[in-house]
Amino acid sequence: MINTLSVRSYSRQTKDHAHDFHQIVLPLRGAINIEVESYSGKVTPKECVIVKSHETHYFNAEENAKFIVADTASLPAHILHSNKIVFSISSTLLLFLEFAESQLKHQIHPDIEALMFTTFYKLLEEQKPFVQYDHRIREAVDYINSHLSHNLSIKPSNLQNLILIDTYNGTVQYN
Repeated sequence: MINTLSVRSYSRQTKDHAHDFHQIVLPLRGAINIEVESYSGKVTPKECVIVKSHETHYFNAEENAKFIVADTASLPAHILHSNKIVFSISSTLLLFLEFAESQLKHQIHPDIEALMFTTFYKLLEEQKPFVQYDHRIREAVDYINSHLSHNLSIKPSNLQNLILIDTYNGTVQYN
């Protein structure tokens, strides 16, 4: 069905296919390994991958991984024409996805499902294609966020390995 949201899991075995609609895969737990267009890599929670209509994509997922998948006839123009197909999602969209998952686990009225898709699409229209960082940076940020109550520091011997990130231009410079 088109213009719907669903909760899905995928096999650990690599599969491929294409469809005549756009698909947005948003990991809730675990990761998906995907090859589509010019991207080949892992997509994790707090990110999404855009699969445009008629694009063959190859994918597999971690065991027990869960995803919200949006099958949609259209994409907002700024996403459709973006050169980024994997990007970080806003905290507002992330909170909505948590709510949507809890609702979609149960049989809900088709009108409510349609309203949920409309809300999702409106949030997607507000979404900016944020830079997707190297997995090591994502892991470091996740660690810092989960240990904010601890005294964290960087050893002086590690300062020579700092990475400079220009988020405006999406460039990375290693020192």
